Amino acid sequence: MYIPKVLSIAGSDSGGGAGIQADLKTITSLGCYGMTVITAVTAQNTLGVEQVEQMSEKLVTAQFEAIVKDFDIDALKIGMIGNTKTVQLLSQLLGSLRQNVVLDPVMVATSGALLGEDQIQTAIANLLFPISRIITPNLIEAKAFLNSEDIQANQMVEAAHALLKLGAKAVLLKGGHLLEDQLKDVLAEKKGHETVVTEFYHSRIDTKNTHGTGCTLSSAIACGLAHKLSLLAAVSQGIEYTQGAIKAASRLPKNDLGHGHGSLWHAFKQYPIV
Repeated sequence: MYIPKVLSIAGSDSGGGAGIQADLKTITSLGCYGMTVITAVTAQNTLGVEQVEQMSEKLVTAQFEAIVKDFDIDALKIGMIGNTKTVQLLSQLLGSLRQNVVLDPVMVATSGALLGEDQIQTAIANLLFPISRIITPNLIEAKAFLNSEDIQANQMVEAAHALLKLGAKAVLLKGGHLLEDQLKDVLAEKKGHETVVTEFYHSRIDTKNTHGTGCTLSSAIACGLAHKLSLLAAVSQGIEYTQGAIKAASRLPKNDLGHGHGSLWHAFKQYPIV
């Protein structure tokens, strides 16, 4: 039996619901072995982010080199980066490890706290979009990259095409911030000279337990790629898993996983909540 290896390069969430912690829970739940390069340490919970401290370039490099000298990496997920210097460093470190890179350009926490330098999106687009298999921005992040004031549901396909023009090979534009009860995600993937678009629809789940949703989804997609699924199948599995984790958390008693935007229940397959 071969266990696929997935590396998460992201920030640490002391509350356990997002970042590295959410990634490892997801990776394990989906039958892969998780490894980490921590880019920043945050003091946070479901109520908000209280402090952020960036890891030095030397320590980020040391973590990465320790992993690649010992493990084969089947897929790689990039989350919170924090500053432009780390973006530049990662673009250099990844080298040939560019086949199954899932980039979740995290810049703002669920609570609304800023998790990176202002204008970091320019460096991310220029240096990391081209080496990623897929990017997974939400609507707020997409607006930052496109310098757009608003993106409505009927504008998501157009926005996904615009993100491809910035250098991405594929885009999953997430519609969780839409106000409609019926949510939409848009996958746009370059295939030769064509762009194939797939739309995913799912009903909004009535819950505050949404902390770490983007981290969970991007890690789940990386797991699908590590299991050698097609990109479409990996995205479909990732959305299904994330929706399952949100739905399970919605059945928990109020404030059971935090008093703010509570965490998902990643182990719903192993330990169902009924």
